[in-house]
Amino acid sequence: MSNSLDSQTQQGTDSNHLSEQTRINAENIVRHAEKLSNRPQLLECLQETILSSITDDKISIGDIEATLKYALDISGENNAILTTCLIDLFWLFDNELENLCPSNGLQKSRERLNYLVKSLKSSLPNETLLSRLDSKFLETISLTSNGDLLNRKIARTNTTLLYRQRKFNLLREENEGYSKLMVEIIDGLNCFRTKTLDTHILSSHINERIKTIIGSFNLDPNRVLDTILTMFSANIVDGWKFFLELLRESPWKPENQKKFWKDMSNDEQEKELGTFLYEKESFSFCSVFNGKKNTMAQILGHDLQYLYNENDSTDESICYLIAILMKYGFFGLDNIWPHLSPSDDDMSKEWDRYKDKVDDLSFKAKGNALTMAAPLPDEESEIGEAASATSETAQEPIKPKSSQKIGLLKALLAIGELKNSLTILGRYPYILRAFPDLANLYHKLLHISFAPVYTFFSPQNGLSKETREHLKQPKYVPADVRLREITLRPPDQKNIVYGIDPFGHRKDKTQQEVFFYEEYKDENLPVLRTAEYFYQIGIPWLKLSGIALHYDPTLVTKLCRIAKGFLAEDSERRDLWLDITRVILLPVSSLVGVNIGLSNELYDLLTLFDPSTRYALYGEWSSTTIKKYPELKLQLIKTERETKGILRRLTKTNVKQTGRLLAKVCHPIPYPVFSIALNQIETYDNLVEVIVDSARFMTSLDFDVLTFALLSSFSNEMKKRLKPDGTSIAHWLQGLASFCGKVFRKYPNLDCTFIVEYCMKQLKLNQMFDLIVLKELLSQMTGLQPWTNLSDTQLQGAAGGPFLREISLSLIYENKESLKKCFSCLFTTLRRNRLVTQLVILLAQKFSRSIYDVTDDNSHLKLVSALYDDCCDVLYLLMEFLSITCGKHEYYELLPSFDELVKEYHIQPHVAFFILRYRHLKSDDSNLNEYVDDPMDIDNDAKYVAGSEDSTTMTNFPVNTSSIINLLPENVWECINPDLYELFWKLSIYDIYVPLERYEYESNRAFEQFRQTEASGQPHPKNKQECQKQMTLSDNLRKELKDHIQLLETTRKDLQSKCTKWFLPTDTQQLHPRGLASKYFWSYCIAPRLRMGPLDALYCAKFIKILHSLNTPNFSTISFLNKLFDTHLPSFIFALTPRESDNFSRFLFELLSDVTNWYKDKNTYEKECLGNGLLTGFRVDWLDESDSSLLPHSKFILLVSKWHKQLTQYFEQCLLSGEYMHIYNAIIILEKILPCFPLIQESGQSLKKAADNLKENEKREDIKILALGYYAKLCKKEPTWVSFNVFSGTIKPKLPTPVTEKHPLVDSTDNSEDLDKANTSASNLNVDAAEFVPKAENTGIQQTKTPTLDNITSTKAEFNNNKPANDTEMVETVKPTTTEKTSLTESPEVTRSQRGKAPQPEEFRRKERERERRVRGTYNRNIERPHSRGSGSSENERNSPRYANRDPPKRESRVEDEKGERRFSNAAQNRNVRSNEGQKRKEANTDEASELGRSRARDDDEREARRQASLRTNRNGRNNRNNDTRNDTGRRGAAQSSERQARSASTPAGPSDEGRKDEQRNININRRARQDERRERNTRLQKERQRERPPMRAGRDEKRRRFQ
Repeated sequence: MSNSLDSQTQQGTDSNHLSEQTRINAENIVRHAEKLSNRPQLLECLQETILSSITDDKISIGDIEATLKYALDISGENNAILTTCLIDLFWLFDNELENLCPSNGLQKSRERLNYLVKSLKSSLPNETLLSRLDSKFLETISLTSNGDLLNRKIARTNTTLLYRQRKFNLLREENEGYSKLMVEIIDGLNCFRTKTLDTHILSSHINERIKTIIGSFNLDPNRVLDTILTMFSANIVDGWKFFLELLRESPWKPENQKKFWKDMSNDEQEKELGTFLYEKESFSFCSVFNGKKNTMAQILGHDLQYLYNENDSTDESICYLIAILMKYGFFGLDNIWPHLSPSDDDMSKEWDRYKDKVDDLSFKAKGNALTMAAPLPDEESEIGEAASATSETAQEPIKPKSSQKIGLLKALLAIGELKNSLTILGRYPYILRAFPDLANLYHKLLHISFAPVYTFFSPQNGLSKETREHLKQPKYVPADVRLREITLRPPDQKNIVYGIDPFGHRKDKTQQEVFFYEEYKDENLPVLRTAEYFYQIGIPWLKLSGIALHYDPTLVTKLCRIAKGFLAEDSERRDLWLDITRVILLPVSSLVGVNIGLSNELYDLLTLFDPSTRYALYGEWSSTTIKKYPELKLQLIKTERETKGILRRLTKTNVKQTGRLLAKVCHPIPYPVFSIALNQIETYDNLVEVIVDSARFMTSLDFDVLTFALLSSFSNEMKKRLKPDGTSIAHWLQGLASFCGKVFRKYPNLDCTFIVEYCMKQLKLNQMFDLIVLKELLSQMTGLQPWTNLSDTQLQGAAGGPFLREISLSLIYENKESLKKCFSCLFTTLRRNRLVTQLVILLAQKFSRSIYDVTDDNSHLKLVSALYDDCCDVLYLLMEFLSITCGKHEYYELLPSFDELVKEYHIQPHVAFFILRYRHLKSDDSNLNEYVDDPMDIDNDAKYVAGSEDSTTMTNFPVNTSSIINLLPENVWECINPDLYELFWKLSIYDIYVPLERYEYESNRAFEQFRQTEASGQPHPKNKQECQKQMTLSDNLRKELKDHIQLLETTRKDLQSKCTKWFLPTDTQQLHPRGLASKYFWSYCIAPRLRMGPLDALYCAKFIKILHSLNTPNFSTISFLNKLFDTHLPSFIFALTPRESDNFSRFLFELLSDVTNWYKDKNTYEKECLGNGLLTGFRVDWLDESDSSLLPHSKFILLVSKWHKQLTQYFEQCLLSGEYMHIYNAIIILEKILPCFPLIQESGQSLKKAADNLKENEKREDIKILALGYYAKLCKKEPTWVSFNVFSGTIKPKLPTPVTEKHPLVDSTDNSEDLDKANTSASNLNVDAAEFVPKAENTGIQQTKTPTLDNITSTKAEFNNNKPANDTEMVETVKPTTTEKTSLTESPEVTRSQRGKAPQPEEFRRKERERERRVRGTYNRNIERPHSRGSGSSENERNSPRYANRDPPKRESRVEDEKGERRFSNAAQNRNVRSNEGQKRKEANTDEASELGRSRARDDDEREARRQASLRTNRNGRNNRNNDTRNDTGRRGAAQSSERQARSASTPAGPSDEGRKDEQRNININRRARQDERRERNTRLQKERQRERPPMRAGRDEKRRRFQ
């Protein structure tokens, strides 16, 4: 067999040329060997090839031998791989051949294998064959002679290598050598500490000594390195530099010396920063593990494992040792990480434990009532025993082992090794949130890296270098606090002690701990100098920290400033900063706690985003983000619990303390605090004021979030905006609206733009319910109030000039000086955002269309009317605010023209006229607040300019005539001229009406206050200022009255010239168009305008009287009145809202008062209605021009009776209709016109029956309350009614018995009156009286009249003969003659309460004449300046009948000095010359003018006696006046003494001395009795008024009462 194999081999190998198949097989083998990844395929290929020739003999063994040899020859570089595979296969076949071939062919197969290996042994390395093949097989292939001997040699060699010790690695085995090693190292460390030798020389010497000791004592080098590292860790604080240099010079030095950041060039730094660029796996371990082994790392890892397994805490010094060695390049993180404990799986449990801890805290923070309740008394003993047993059995919890990986990360961060730290943090990103120390160390490194970028945006960037250096100086401390005068000195220098704590917690008076590596931690820290690097590298570093940034508020503040700077310079990165703000800054601010600076910086950053984006951030912050992190959940629970606790304790007495606590809780997470507060406000509106006051401590960010919270609450669709009855606004919306208005008023710096925009958007969506928010906002921020429930005196004052208007409305308008900032901020906000025009137009549109925008859900008429009135109020408030804030030119610039309003914006004409006309009600150059006599006075030096354009010309704004013609149908212009329509809508009440009574009253009141202040005699500067202030007010009111009268004359002349073209042409003789003219004038002029407001209602009534008084051609007053009292009245009343009903009632009361007055007095009727035959308004026949007969008084009485009957029918129909609006509006109107209607008994009984029916059967509470009140007033009015026959004159009435009439106060709810027969009789009426001005509160028919256009000319004519040359006496020329019981000096708020029986007519007229003279004297003293010099006659003398017929004294022209001494000296002289009796009479007149002293006029006998005494005193004191005028000092004592001497010396003709004494005695007795009675009455009236007066008038009335 052997010979055959040899022959085959000889044939295969001897041939010079190998077969082609052999070459291919060999090349395939080599090709497989070239690919390292194809090693399994190579083995498989060789195995099949060899196995096929050994076992099966399919292939010749020679071919296999030739193929393998050829493959080994051509393998080249792959020869080692091919050799290794062949030897491994030979070893495999040798051991497994029995399993690979059948038993009968085993011998042959073995021979073939042996032959193949022998033939190839020359091509294979012997070392590999000897190391891998068995000894028996080696002996078979003749590679060794004896296989057993070879096995014995191998055993002996292994024993020698493995078990024979040649070096000592234990200290006890060679203690001398290790002792010498330690001594050498310690000596070198001492030399380093004392700085005896250079560190480099010292380390080289120590290394040589270590090598010598290792060789001398056969020490194990690894053990020597372990000893050095142990000593390194023990002396790391002060010896780390020595050991580091020692290891650098030792055999264990790093392969490559590491270069730090500070030693790099700019290019190298740029390259180094490139390694930090954020990529997908930059924080992964894969890029740092290289698989290299390191002896030093293995030794340290062995020590770390030993410490962890022995349950021993790992010393921090070992972690710092490893960190320093890693930083200086001795080994990498991949070398030491596998040796650290715990494992990565156990590290994930750290995060689970942290989350469980936070969840437990959250559960405990909720604190439900069951867990917080105390144990019951019978359970305390059982619980105590169970607790003691549990404490005995329970064991202390096992403290978890400290994590070596966290310790190493802390050390790396402490020494500034950022790159390796980022690698660990990338693997465990949550670790910074769970361990605050790690986060603080990491943030310290970020401070250093971000310093160059932050420098550009730091607040100190704009400071000088000296200032910045000064800020870095240490704070000075007191030298000795025991001394009274403290001297500051620099702080003492402390000894620096280096420690291993990176935070340096140990501090005392003499020492300060510093981290040992503090000075070197930034030597290898990359610094970001450009914005691009900050975006690419810094932002990922910040995101790695996440919400753990809350541990370092300073870094967050710097980040906010950097963001503001970058956004200001480059807006392209806005989305990036928006993401940072949403993900990092807002969540972090919730965990920082109370930090006002950070809150302000964050708010400044948020303001750079648009409002919608900012509020979207707030919404995500409050809903999503706050629930995403466990820490935020815990903070939310704590905030909600503390907020509820604070709000429970919040009262008006502890606002300051609890407000601070509420603001402190609000700073971290504002929205939950405001959400809870708003929820409570929705339920309890009495918390509004308290929470508003407590908000003073909040930041701008808190207020911005508050605005967002308000908008969220308002826009909550889940809340119903109506009460269950569907007739009024929900309570929660009213409370929130009130809070919204008050908070923006209290803090005007808040931006109310978004609230206004929200309301506007809701209005555009026809959601009228949110109009209450806009109403409260305007009302609170401006201090203005809607004109609801105004008294007649306030309404008359509002019809005057700017000064009188401001004074009259001071009771409902708040002090504008205190709201000056609110005015400015609100106007600036609206104008900056271009909301003024939009808001005016939108409200004007809703004013016209709001009643049509109702749905089935809000279709109740009460609700619709309330919303319409609210829209009117808001429009009025807005126009009033604009008229106060804007100048005239600016006002018209903000608003569109009339044509634009009507055509482009589809606003009704009467609303457009109202908007453009409203500016005329204010003056650009006057500020009247300083003259308001109430607690809301302000001091302002602005003065009224009498000659201003607004106060001397009529309202005028451009309106295109063609536009007016297109407004109404063509048939209207056939009856009415467009000029009348335009003029009617352009004019205001100021143009046609002068409230003379109000001017006189306010002027008198100002003068009386001046006298009171001057009489105090206190030379205080404030008193002088007060005197000057009151005198200036009095002068300004007189000037304003003069200008107003002048404007009235100008307007009358203009109207007189134009009135001829207003109605039908004069040649038209058809009655029907005249009735149509009245109809159209009512429909398109009067009816729309009187619904606008109370002043417009008064204007309409006055305008009708003007049309009549001007004798307007073709205007029939009777036709208009018939149209007014026509059948359309019920439907008109039904279409009114409650506010419009009040306006209509004022209009109707004005007309009915005049009608009733004409009905009562024939002379008045003939003068005012017929004009003594010159006025054609009451013409009977218009068809026959030759017949100019007018309606006689007898027929007018029948016409009035007819009108009363019609009104009774209409109002009864309304009351019995069952419709809400009919009943509600009718009662409002009936209460207002009660003094004039009903006057007929049948009418009164019908209305009384209807009211009683409502009172008994009505189920709607609001209507039932109104019916009860009206029924009571009807019952009180019932005694004054007369039958229809008597009223109409068909039956002559009996002589009535005088009835005592009581006139209620202005604010009293008792409006019942009893007509005074003597006062209302026609014989007692004064036909020359001024124009009739009805008052709602007066119960009588006759009242004091105020001049208008129709009678101001006649009034002036009566005094024309006595008109002085001086223009300042213009007031005298328009002073009316008063015949009623209410004088000009009386307060218009109240009417006199009459007691006793009425006097006889003759005596009554005599008393009235005397009282008129006294009133005229008081008027002359108060209106004419007190310092005017006359002819020397006394004040009482001017009141005498003899002096009444004389011309008024001429004034002496005297130049006033700069200090105004003339005014005060003249006033002093006037005071000195008054006698005691004159002063008593003045007091009586003053009391009579006051509201508490008017009842004194009822004592006629006593007043007559006082008049006679006053006449005697005037005659006796005439000489005293001449003497006192020459007295410059003006002392009161001298004047009184001279008066007494004069009276005692003179003996005037008349009764005897005894008679005079008796008379004087009686006068004194009566006076004391009157004083006692008046004092009791005043006390009673004061109590009644205190109950009836609204709270806001308390201060004003108290001040008036004190002065009077």
